[in-house]
Parts: sequence; C-alpha cells; structure tokens
Amino acid sequence: KKTEVEKPITFVKTYEGGDIFAVETTGDGGYLAVGREDGNALILKYSRDGNTEWRKKIEDTKYNSIKSIKKCEDGGYFATGETDGFQGTSTNGESDIITIKLTSQGAIEWYKMIGGGA
Repeated sequence: KKTEVEKPITFVKTYEGGDIFAVETTGDGGYLAVGREDGNALILKYSRDGNTEWRKKIEDTKYNSIKSIKKCEDGGYFATGETDGFQGTSTNGESDIITIKLTSQGAIEWYKMIGGGA
C-alpha cells in the first residue's frame, strides 16, 4: 500500500507582467525564479519564507530571457537563456544563447553570447 505524505506549502507567490520559466532552490533554503518581464531578463531571489531578497531585471533595448539558473561552487549563479542582443551587442537579427555568471547578490560578473549572430 502506497502512502502519500503531504508537504506543507511554505509560501505562494503570484507574478503578473511577465513569464517565469524555472525555479531553483538555493543553498540557504531560498529560491531563485527566472524568466522575463517586458522583454528583459528577470531573476528573483526569495528567502525560505518567500520574502524578496533581491530582484535583477537585465534591462536592454533588445529581447532577453533567462530560461534556467544553477548555483555555482563560489556561491554565485550561472544563468542561461536567449537574447537578440545584450548590453549593446548585436546578434544580426538572430536569437543567440546567452550565458551569464552572477554573484550571490545578482551582480553580473561576465556574460557570453553563443550562436549564429554572436
């Protein structure tokens, strides 16, 4: 006989104005949610109780979107997504893959675009 164990819901967040593509747990018991808002990449860091610790919206004149994020050994994060241009760069009209290395507080350390337009 299979017994189901119900886990209590820690918190519920609603998000309007964009898309959330992935949620990842963090080493401190919190959560990262990634996606896009108004055509800009978006990363949200929540505490274990659901309080917003920081919010990183990568505003640009082109379309950017973060699709996944993982924690790095140094405490920062490695995010991947797609872009039509990032921080003044051009993809020649094609979408490229973008990889972004962030600090634990969401500051960009470096980024790299990969693809036909990069």
